[in-house]
Amino acid sequence: MPYSFESKKIVVFTSRKVASASLRNMIYEVEGEDADFVEWVNSRPPEKRLVSSRFEPAGWEDYRKIALVRNPVDRFVSLYKHRVAKKTSFLRKIDPDRRKARNILAEAGLPIGPDLDTFCRELKRYCAISSDIRIHILPQKHFLGPSLDWYDDVVKLEDIDFIAQLIGHDMPHTHKTHSEQIRITPESRAIIENNCKEDIAFLAKYYPAA
Repeated sequence: MPYSFESKKIVVFTSRKVASASLRNMIYEVEGEDADFVEWVNSRPPEKRLVSSRFEPAGWEDYRKIALVRNPVDRFVSLYKHRVAKKTSFLRKIDPDRRKARNILAEAGLPIGPDLDTFCRELKRYCAISSDIRIHILPQKHFLGPSLDWYDDVVKLEDIDFIAQLIGHDMPHTHKTHSEQIRITPESRAIIENNCKEDIAFLAKYYPAA
């Protein structure tokens, strides 16, 4: 997903659950009403309206191109913390009518706001119900393209302040990466790593296996 700072001729490509909300807010603060969003909601930028979030290289020839990447396991856990464990948000993404969402989960025999172990065990079934989850577990390669060699810079999420320094503006941290940690059991870690195996290989240079 490309987020462009037109006044700086810098574009940051990122993925779902890799600081996309922070980048949207930063664009709004830096570019103001000139930012390339279709509409504004309550004086804040909405979700970026893109025809497709799949990587598309055309049109960025004159920009400094940055890829923002994240540890694949941490990204998965962030999806769980912010999109699943928060019950209200989780239900709303299944159906705007929370009663209907509850019924959909009940009929499937799936709990609302499952713990991480349950979510991992039932991942395929939750994905079948929630398009939001399906989108957020797409590999980073889907958003960043087949090779990171295309980029001028590859920045790890934990080094995101490098981007702020380039832009000359503080980065608004929408979700704190140092928030409460979730214990991952060996069984859940195996499921997560299997789900993220494409990203683990893709990002091995930046996040080598322990």
